[in-house]
Amino acid sequence: MQTLEERESQGVQRDPRHSGSRHQDPTPIPCRYEPLKTPMKRLLLGALLVAVPAAHSQEPKVQCPGENTVEMRYCAGLSWEQSTEQLKRKIPKALLRQWQEAARALCAHAYAPYKDGTIYPQLVVGCDDNLNRALLKEFRPLNNQGDPERVP
Repeated sequence: MQTLEERESQGVQRDPRHSGSRHQDPTPIPCRYEPLKTPMKRLLLGALLVAVPAAHSQEPKVQCPGENTVEMRYCAGLSWEQSTEQLKRKIPKALLRQWQEAARALCAHAYAPYKDGTIYPQLVVGCDDNLNRALLKEFRPLNNQGDPERVP
């Protein structure tokens, strides 16, 4: 029979549940860690590492304006981002910041009765987007002359 010291030198660990107990020979816990030696294990691990991040990086396939609340919120957010990007090209940063604060406060006030509802975030984002687009129209030349987005 091996002594405890001989077992530990061969990679067998003590069971921590038995430390300090009355047993003279604690039950060993074998160390079962084995590196990925077989090509199949390496291939499987590599496939998992590539597939998992790729699944999360894909854009959702949503047809705007969306068919459910989640899709509608997504579409409203996209539209707001587009109008905000257009405003960034038209007005200075400090003025844009003031505009966004004012628009956010006005939209929150306008839809305050819906604050506890699930539609509230979508209403506020849609309101912000509508105000952005209204301001963008003010930057168009009279009668849309020379505007590439001109609607006949």
